Amino acid sequence: MQGIYQKYGKKALAGIAIFSLIYIVGWSALVSFLPSGWWVTAINIILWTGSFIFIGLGPLQTLKVIGMSDIKAGILSVLFWGGFVIGIRSVLLSIFGA
Repeated sequence: MQGIYQKYGKKALAGIAIFSLIYIVGWSALVSFLPSGWWVTAINIILWTGSFIFIGLGPLQTLKVIGMSDIKAGILSVLFWGGFVIGIRSVLLSIFGA
């Protein structure tokens, strides 16, 4: 039974990575091309909170189902979230000129 979890867990992680990339590209483009104002701050707060939920919790739960210990799954999900939200988003914001 463990093989099924690992097979579909890898597919789930790939899906989460694709969703995360789309989320981050959309967020970066939205913030870059909107005119300055209070709504940019509101959008950042909402999407930052959403990134914790959608990008951070997905890998955590998937890695736990695969059979990884809680501490390892937590560390890897934080690295996954940080890689997308901090790393890729920073690169995209510099490309978009924000």
